[in-house]
Amino acid sequence: MMKKSFSISFWILGSLLFILSVLPTILYGVFNVGVWLPAIVGIFLIALPSGAKWAQEKFPHAYKKMKWGVLVLLFCCIGVFVTLLSMMIHYSQLQPDTSAKTVIVLGCEVKQTEPSQMLSYRIDAAYEYLVSHPQTVCIAAGGLGNHAQITEAECIKKELIQKGISADRIYTENTSANTDENMGNAAQIIQKHGLDSNVVVVTDAFHEYRASLYAQKYGLNATPFSAYCPYFLQQSYWVRDMLGLVKYAVIDNRD
Repeated sequence: MMKKSFSISFWILGSLLFILSVLPTILYGVFNVGVWLPAIVGIFLIALPSGAKWAQEKFPHAYKKMKWGVLVLLFCCIGVFVTLLSMMIHYSQLQPDTSAKTVIVLGCEVKQTEPSQMLSYRIDAAYEYLVSHPQTVCIAAGGLGNHAQITEAECIKKELIQKGISADRIYTENTSANTDENMGNAAQIIQKHGLDSNVVVVTDAFHEYRASLYAQKYGLNATPFSAYCPYFLQQSYWVRDMLGLVKYAVIDNRD
């Protein structure tokens, strides 16, 4: 009876994880590592009870070691997941430093010359902050992406000007391809023009913590101001950014 209950629990948990993982693809056409990796984990959890039964029958002597190995790996992964998620959520809920004079708006997909839905949300958040803090200037960051005719920075600047933000408050960083380059190039603009190195970073909540680490890497003191993100898109991007944090720790922060 106990084994049956465990099997049902794994099946329910795996099914829920799989369904939640593929919703961003079904609803928004988003397909990234934050979609397919949890989906694979969900399938693994669904298959785990049957796989365990098969292994016990085929390899009875090695089964116990295999079982404990899988359990240890599973709990380690859960521990890393919970730790990273807690750090990301905690940072994203911090209040922006209202004394900072520089706002960095991180770009994302541009479709031809128009912002994607997620970039529109970031632009809206940047506009809100710039209007309520008229002493600030803005660095629009992001290079030329696939299927775009203008850079992400140019798109952000264009949209902010259309909303009524003065062009002389907006600097552009047009060459970056990732968050590391966003912050490195923005730091150069700040140094060149004598801008405040205390910055407010406008991006999505899931991206704020990783962005702050890159900001710190280039001598910037960052606080978050997060844009809205649709609920069913969030889980895929939170997972993707967790992997980005692993990349930062292993590769980008070797200094």
